[in-house]
Amino acid sequence: MRIGIDARALGWAGLGRYSRNLLRNITTDGNENDYVVFASNAFAGELSNLPRTRFVPVTSSYYSLREQTVFLAAILQERLDLMHFLHFNAPIFYRRPFVVTIHDLTRFFFPAQKNNGQFHQWAYEEVFRSAVLHSSKIITVSEHTRSDLVHYFPQVAEKTSVAYEGVDESVFKQEGDELTEKEKLAKIGIIAPYILFVGVWMTHKNLPRLLLAFRKVKAEGYAGKLVITGEGLSHHVNVGQLVKELNLQDDVVLPGRVSDEMLPTLYRRAQMLVFPSLYEGFGLPPLEAMACGTPVAASRTSSIPEILGEAAVYFDPYSIEDIAESINKILLEEGLKEKMVGLGLAQAKNFNWKKCARETLSVYNTVSAKIPVAAYLP
Repeated sequence: MRIGIDARALGWAGLGRYSRNLLRNITTDGNENDYVVFASNAFAGELSNLPRTRFVPVTSSYYSLREQTVFLAAILQERLDLMHFLHFNAPIFYRRPFVVTIHDLTRFFFPAQKNNGQFHQWAYEEVFRSAVLHSSKIITVSEHTRSDLVHYFPQVAEKTSVAYEGVDESVFKQEGDELTEKEKLAKIGIIAPYILFVGVWMTHKNLPRLLLAFRKVKAEGYAGKLVITGEGLSHHVNVGQLVKELNLQDDVVLPGRVSDEMLPTLYRRAQMLVFPSLYEGFGLPPLEAMACGTPVAASRTSSIPEILGEAAVYFDPYSIEDIAESINKILLEEGLKEKMVGLGLAQAKNFNWKKCARETLSVYNTVSAKIPVAAYLP
């Protein structure tokens, strides 16, 4: 088949990692498909080096009029047998066979996080609805996300399947030179010991409760710091302002968005990763931390227990006291940290990108088998 891949999110954090690793693995998995990848010119070199891949530059961003017009024209021009939208933003008038990946339904539960206003929320829901209803097949990244999707759209249950995301073991691993890594972290203002959060500053990430829980942990004697990576938009949680209001300026480090090269080091040198999200469709940071040998305290909600299994210390994300208690448990309970490290390393091995690619290719083949032969003719 000649398969199109919408990789416009390559520059993003979680979705960018999904896009990059899926592309690397579906193009080298022994299949004979040809791929046409649509992405920004910034990724031309990276994508052009993939086997059997043609790169098409596009400037049509998500949630734009150009997405519904210029991007649509670019896809149609390539005469594809199948299109895979790695995010739900498929042009609403695209009617050839396509697969869409649904990562979560966050904006159904937490509306207006990316853009304020009722119009943007309406537009989001309309584009989402069009994608899931007109798709040939839907891939979700967890059973929980599939359940959420079927709750809102019961008519798509039969065409929806799960392909878990993965952890790149060549990048996220336990080994690292301690002295070199401490020097790298010091350059961005991070000195051990520290507790770590990795993610964006959106409402569902639950950062205000994390800060309040950390203040409680500090009051009970913790000598280290809290490192919160990422950044927010003007209408997101103002973490910097909240840190000042809680008088935690000397105890919280905000290094901004950390590079992919620095992230494994940040995981390895942390005493733990705390993942307090109220909702996740999958959640890569705790798995990546586990692969680096770092214990995880995480929310007992949405897809998180499905992904982390028995390898995390869980808490109620709405309870400041429970979050603080779980942090202290890992810090203070004898032998627990070592136990959680072992469980985490084993759990992370259950998720890999090669398996994700194989399951995705299986979806492509299922769709292909249902496409009439005439559809392939010029």
